[in-house]
Amino acid sequence: MGAGLALLLGGCLLIYLASPNQRWRARPLAGMPGRTAGALLLALALYQLQHGMQGVAAVFTWSLGVMLALTLLPFLSALFHVYRGR
Repeated sequence: MGAGLALLLGGCLLIYLASPNQRWRARPLAGMPGRTAGALLLALALYQLQHGMQGVAAVFTWSLGVMLALTLLPFLSALFHVYRGR
């Protein structure tokens, strides 16, 4: 289950870093390859989670994790820039 969560976070991070509005890097990752790699990691995460728990619980955990990660990444970026600016 830990590997599934790590894959989920990695996939969300790649999708976020491929966005033109991301603030972690000076330039975003290449759009299509970054998003494709992120989507593949998310699919692998769901597959991994289904081996560790029942199907419905795995889908719920996966969708909740994706929502949480994609919501928190922009805020973590803003928080990082606020503290780095001091």
